[in-house]
Amino acid sequence: MLEVLVNANIGRMPKQHAWIAILIGGDVSVEEADVRKVRRWDAPDQRSSRIFGDQWYDDQRSTVLIVPSTVTRVERNVVINQEHPDFRKLRATKPKPVIWDERLFQ
Repeated sequence: MLEVLVNANIGRMPKQHAWIAILIGGDVSVEEADVRKVRRWDAPDQRSSRIFGDQWYDDQRSTVLIVPSTVTRVERNVVINQEHPDFRKLRATKPKPVIWDERLFQ
């Protein structure tokens, strides 16, 4: 959710955001990006990370890609390739509203 706030750049509380949980079964392919091997992974222009992600997507190496968050440097983000043949194996919960703390926007 912090990634959303950083990239939204709207300076006020977002409206109508929702979240879902994605259920990833054991038979779904998951890759974790080794960003130590991607030069300038966290550069502000995002060029290296986008090239890496585009190649992952085009090659369909896995259904799910786990990448580090450049916002927190601790958490990870999950990227899903909707064109991967195993995408249909993923399951999602019903959307639930995001309740933002107003202090984030003061």
